[in-house]
Amino acid sequence: MEIEKQIGQEDDEMKAVKAEFLMMRAGSDFYRAVSMLLDWRCHLRFFSGKLRYDAACITNLETSAQKEFMGLHHREVANGLRFSLGSSLGRYVLINQSAKDIDRDKTEARILSRRAIEGAVTNGAKVVLFAASLKRIFSSEELREFRWEFPGVTFTLGDNGTVWSLLCEVFRAVEELGLNSDSKILITGPNGLLGSVVRFILEKHGYSNLILASAYGENPFEQAVGVELVIACSHRDRVRLTADVLKKIAHPIRGVLVIDPCRPAALVEREFLKCPPGVVKRRDAGNTYNPRIRYIFPLGAEVILRQLGLSNSRLLGCFSEAIALAGEKRGDLEGIDFLSVNCGALGLIERVFPQKGFEVSPPTNFGVLLPVKTKRANGDQRNKAGLLLRPAFGNSFSAFL
Repeated sequence: MEIEKQIGQEDDEMKAVKAEFLMMRAGSDFYRAVSMLLDWRCHLRFFSGKLRYDAACITNLETSAQKEFMGLHHREVANGLRFSLGSSLGRYVLINQSAKDIDRDKTEARILSRRAIEGAVTNGAKVVLFAASLKRIFSSEELREFRWEFPGVTFTLGDNGTVWSLLCEVFRAVEELGLNSDSKILITGPNGLLGSVVRFILEKHGYSNLILASAYGENPFEQAVGVELVIACSHRDRVRLTADVLKKIAHPIRGVLVIDPCRPAALVEREFLKCPPGVVKRRDAGNTYNPRIRYIFPLGAEVILRQLGLSNSRLLGCFSEAIALAGEKRGDLEGIDFLSVNCGALGLIERVFPQKGFEVSPPTNFGVLLPVKTKRANGDQRNKAGLLLRPAFGNSFSAFL
């Protein structure tokens, strides 16, 4: 009887899961149909003989729910959210591959990404972004070959937009915590793209007491004690942040703040909830805020964005870079390499972002807005919400590259 009862419960659970997926698929079809009908600017361009959109943000899946909702249960490449900034039209383009799929084998992701590129360029994309796990599936040489194969198209990894928003968040945290050159700051993944840039910029600003936790070290957190700020630039298992690790390394009086730009998160929510309240704090990073961003069918878009910890006005730094570049003249982008973080690319982002209304995102933790207490310093910059944008000593990050 017990076995039969257990089997019955499992059947009920399976039925509930199937029902949920069916609802998501129905919601997906409804959302996609309504979005297509409401995308009047795309239709107007098409009937005027113009190309349909300007920026393609090609990305992989993060969750199974996202797969169901975006209609990838029966296709390999799908159009996702449709959004705009001024006259520039952008499109999420999703491939049917998760981060785990890509870690196991990059072959299928490479094939689908190329298919997505060809479709986006055919539809008029002037800027193509490789986002999330797709950033690293092609070699540097292969990425540069795309520029020869598709002339007139700007290819980007979005890393300069991510670096800009991450550094803004780092210096806001430095200001709020009142850190000085003796304060202990831990950087995970210090040799990767994000980690190396953050490390370099902090050292240039006099923060020399940096603890570097590499995924290739034998005991990455061995030297970490009395840490006040953690900048998580890697979600590799060896440097993944847990409640136990954070309790051991946190400053005994002031606690520790984790700045987390990783997707998936370096400090996942279930581990964060195990941390002692007030001892460990966490913030999302690498995101921007721009009230000028407009989504087609915003109610439907909000459902998807909430799953990503975003909203109709909060955008990933890399996606922000793509839509911002789409509005620039082709001549202004020539000669700048957006496939790496460098002085020219980051300098252009620093100039263009404020012009187009991008600011550092208000602080959030797993997408939930947080209250902020900041001291106003002479010469700092603040957004409309009164939040510290960048302290005076960090006004031009690119100048230090």
